[in-house]
Amino acid sequence: MNVASRAQLGRTVIVTWKMLFGGSDFMVGFALLFVSEKRLERWAHELMSAEFTADFGDRLMLLLDSWLPALIDRKTSVALVLLVWGTVIMATAVGFLLRRPWGYYAMLALAGSFLLLDTPHLFARPSLFAGGLVVVNAFILLILVRYRRFFR
Repeated sequence: MNVASRAQLGRTVIVTWKMLFGGSDFMVGFALLFVSEKRLERWAHELMSAEFTADFGDRLMLLLDSWLPALIDRKTSVALVLLVWGTVIMATAVGFLLRRPWGYYAMLALAGSFLLLDTPHLFARPSLFAGGLVVVNAFILLILVRYRRFFR
């Protein structure tokens, strides 16, 4: 496999990851925006009561339980932030896919910012998910820097 083929494979992997990541942020924001507060609260309590009976010490459910009132109070703000953030990520991926110079630099800034945001979180509260995000974003940054002449 020559260098240009590896660069194209890297571009495809990066765009796929960012579209999935940005799309999931966008869809969660969209769902939050149109779900009523009462319905969201009812679903969350049903989920947590079922989960607490299955596994009382589940950290995710304890985290949701502690953050749920704040999320319900600020549901619209959180939804709008997720919609905008998901749109920015997907627009960056499309610009990068279409070989626009701004797409490359935006992807570089996005990967670097994710790495800067996720690394302290990994050391503060180590988890497999946080470690995976750091590794993926470091890999994306490495690909962007290594094959920069093919991407710009």
